[in-house]
Amino acid sequence: MSSFYLRNGAKVDNLSELASMLDSMSAEDFQHHVNAQKNDFSEWIKHTLKQPELAEKVRHIHNKEDFASEIRASLNPKKELKPEPKPEPKPEPKLEPKHSLEPRNEVKHEENKSQMANKPAKSHVFTGSDGRAKVHGFDIKDFIYGMVFGLILGIILALIFA
Repeated sequence: MSSFYLRNGAKVDNLSELASMLDSMSAEDFQHHVNAQKNDFSEWIKHTLKQPELAEKVRHIHNKEDFASEIRASLNPKKELKPEPKPEPKPEPKLEPKHSLEPRNEVKHEENKSQMANKPAKSHVFTGSDGRAKVHGFDIKDFIYGMVFGLILGIILALIFA
């Protein structure tokens, strides 16, 4: 059996390899072999692989995806299959909502308000041992300086490379 050599130098020995190569082949390479004037693949399939019926099917297909589909279909001819029984659907677990959409009990809500008023508000901003303001342990002043430095550096780089 004679191999088919693609424009890019790759070698194809059978239809399965051709189907695989079509997936990664560029449109330009495909058009080199299949266009309005010729269909190299069809000729190879007819004369070398001795499959004139398939060659005739693909002779006038000039779209790579359609061509590949027809080749794959010839590799996996449709067999008459009995339909597989559908599995019974599993019942979906019932999920309880985390938050109710029902109106809140105003009396309870008022009690919670009064309890919250007695608790001090949590703040994520605090003063470190050096007397500087910090958020989650990060120095705010250093953060601001870093942001300004980053913006200035970004502007300079944009002006240089624009």
